[in-house]
Amino acid sequence: METYDAVFAHGALHHVSQLDFLLGQIRERLVPEGMLYVNDYVGPARFQWSDVQMRLANELLQRVPRPYVVNMHVERCDPKSLARTDPSEAVCANFIVESVQAHFEIVCRVDRGGTLLAPIFGSGCLHPSIVETGEGLSVIEDLCAREHELVRHAIIPSNHVVLIARRR
Repeated sequence: METYDAVFAHGALHHVSQLDFLLGQIRERLVPEGMLYVNDYVGPARFQWSDVQMRLANELLQRVPRPYVVNMHVERCDPKSLARTDPSEAVCANFIVESVQAHFEIVCRVDRGGTLLAPIFGSGCLHPSIVETGEGLSVIEDLCAREHELVRHAIIPSNHVVLIARRR
């Protein structure tokens, strides 16, 4: 049986419905000092944003100058429609962190945000031209900073994380 020093899961685990089985297989294939690197979306399954998340994302969107706004309201996607078009998309994303913890010792966690920005961008609220000007990039930088502060103060969770874990 082959063994590995490290396994990298970059944007992949949120597509896996049998997380515990997969993580158990990864754990068994790692050398005793083996490491797992995860960089993924860990928010609500099928992007079913909470009411608080929706409200805060809509409030954050109000800060964007009107020329950059296409849609003034963040919307949840339809989970059934998403499942039909992409059956694996964010299928068990909300269980990733606890599943990794069940199989590995997390030695580093970096919260990357995306809790408010993903709904804003995912709902098509911003005009693509926002990235073409210095002003637009400053607006995005401000949105990122505001979201980061909410995550840093534990007002909202981070929906995207980097985890580095070692085999137990």
